[in-house]
Amino acid sequence: MATTQLLRLNKTFYLYEDRDGFLAQLESELDALNLQARRGKRIAIRLNGTSDLPWHLWLDMARWESLVFYDYTKFANRLSHELAPNYSLTFSRSESNEAQALDVLRSGGNVAVVFGDELPETWHGFPLVQGDAHDLRFLDPKGGHVVGLTAKGSAKGDASGFVVMGDVGQAWARESERAGRTLPVLATAPVAGGRAA
Repeated sequence: MATTQLLRLNKTFYLYEDRDGFLAQLESELDALNLQARRGKRIAIRLNGTSDLPWHLWLDMARWESLVFYDYTKFANRLSHELAPNYSLTFSRSESNEAQALDVLRSGGNVAVVFGDELPETWHGFPLVQGDAHDLRFLDPKGGHVVGLTAKGSAKGDASGFVVMGDVGQAWARESERAGRTLPVLATAPVAGGRAA
């Protein structure tokens, strides 16, 4: 296991074994970062880099007024909470939550959508902003925008519906599904046990 993965795993164990201790340490680190931000350093924090935890329930993010917090979530109900003014939350569309994604857009929230082909100008009538240039979602315009992302890595071969295909791609995927075919895997990487990732 790579060092970065091991560190993430240790932090996860720490959070679940001693949440109070973990949060106390995190708050101390955020206090130090907030002080740097007050002195002019621009700092943005994404607490859910590889998770989807309800940090807004565990931390009063408004306490660190000079910091900007941002995350993605697949839980639409999190967007209905009153969030701190320095916390930006973007809903992530998946193959199983498109109806929720459309509800979020209609209510004025932003939704990240992964596309397999070129990015369209709109999706279901909602304007699209290019999301690949940076990950700073708090800079995106507010008010019901689609954050268009292009499929990368193994997502390029996705057949689950997570990746939204253009007209040609959607027609090919529907026909392939009827015929029992799946999209080809473009690349695999060996993992422990000899199976491909």
